[in-house]
Amino acid sequence: MPTAPLHHEHKPPHGGTLIELGEEFAHIEMTVDPASGHVTAYVLDGEAEQPVTVAQSTLVIHFASLHAPDLVLQAVPNVLTGETVGHTSQFDGELPLLKTTPTFDAELKEILARGTQFRAVRFNYPHGNG
Repeated sequence: MPTAPLHHEHKPPHGGTLIELGEEFAHIEMTVDPASGHVTAYVLDGEAEQPVTVAQSTLVIHFASLHAPDLVLQAVPNVLTGETVGHTSQFDGELPLLKTTPTFDAELKEILARGTQFRAVRFNYPHGNG
């Protein structure tokens, strides 16, 4: 008797939206605070469980479905983990328009994660791209 294929699903550790980079090579988890428009992006491993530090000081999000400027997320240092700008897994920014926009189509311009370059990574918030 044939068995059904296993469904492989990852749970975002911060309750956000997962954006897959490559074939489960790595993930970006994005959270948006609807009260402030604050956006946080976390770079995670292929299982979306462990942080992955990157050397970039910014991540840029282009909004395909909004009349909004690109959102530049700044690298966030973390004293507890030893992460610094240029060696961090967390990026923050704010776009007030997102206080009234619960869903949008966007594109991560580029990221170098775990030695691999990814460009023009399209996704929907809050559905992701997987």
